[in-house]
Amino acid sequence: MKQDELIKEQRVAPILTAMEKGFRVDVHTLRNIKRSYESTLFNLEKEIQTKSGKTVRIDSNRELGDTLFREFSLPSLRNTPTGKPCVSVDVLERLCDFYADTHPFLK
Repeated sequence: MKQDELIKEQRVAPILTAMEKGFRVDVHTLRNIKRSYESTLFNLEKEIQTKSGKTVRIDSNRELGDTLFREFSLPSLRNTPTGKPCVSVDVLERLCDFYADTHPFLK
């Protein structure tokens, strides 16, 4: 082993050892982030429900797809293997690029 490779390994060894011991998580901060995401999700669901006039669970691909592609008449950019409109992240991001002005909840 070359001398400079040995020196690099010696520098990295304490870092790897510390990583093996794990890391600390600030539970308070993590809970605040969770609350923030839950609040945002709740507000988005309410906005979609207000605009569609019905209860929609946005964590249900079927209900979200029905709402976006039937209720709001957004174009289906891709279908699932079963032939239903796809609501994957990349599809929703592409829809957002074109329809965020008229459907801001897509963001």
